[in-house]
Amino acid sequence: MKWAIVLILFSSYVNARYIANGFEFTRKDPPLIYVSDISLDRANKLFSDFQNEKKIPFGYPREGCYARAAAMAQIAEKQDIIVGKIFVEGLLTVEPKGKFQVLLWQYHVAPIVSVKHKNGKSELLVLDPSLFDRPITIKEWKNKMKFNKYQACDQSTKKCEPIIPRVDQSYYGSRFQYWPLMEKIENYKYLTKYDPSHIENMNSALKDHILFEDKSLRSTSTKDTSSIIIEEQK
Repeated sequence: MKWAIVLILFSSYVNARYIANGFEFTRKDPPLIYVSDISLDRANKLFSDFQNEKKIPFGYPREGCYARAAAMAQIAEKQDIIVGKIFVEGLLTVEPKGKFQVLLWQYHVAPIVSVKHKNGKSELLVLDPSLFDRPITIKEWKNKMKFNKYQACDQSTKKCEPIIPRVDQSYYGSRFQYWPLMEKIENYKYLTKYDPSHIENMNSALKDHILFEDKSLRSTSTKDTSSIIIEEQK
């Protein structure tokens, strides 16, 4: 019976990849968390499903990445795909998009999944429709936030200095983590389920931000799949 239990548990994680848990704070917290290991075709299909969710305002990149990432994680879970999240902190600068002429962030977060290529090798890819039209590598994702043509100007002296982008740190979290470490809202707590307050915040942010969306930034037509976004996990 003991070996049967072990085999069942092992089989549940065969198509998975383990990554470092950036939210490990106590002895009870796992040092590793797992994400699904899927084909590139399935990753592309998942990315397309993200894009087609019209209630996620990908055309409003100014803020709200935490809400978009949470909504995407739940869409993936509906398809039996477990994503992780990759957080990056620093002075992040993104090239102007549509009507948003300045995009400066202190942090950014997006879903991440392991993709197995036809040669048998796997790599972690980021799924971020607010910045890209396809799954991309972590390096490409970070480089997107190093736009170096912004300037900070003193209105009194009329002097301008270039804003030098930088990445201070990046780390992984499970699909349940909502805020970055820099916010200290979580009190550095590792989460094992969706927090109802996060779901409430997510729904509120998505509803508010969609009012300011530049729909020309969407790279695909949208359809209503409102039943995908869950309200709360018991």
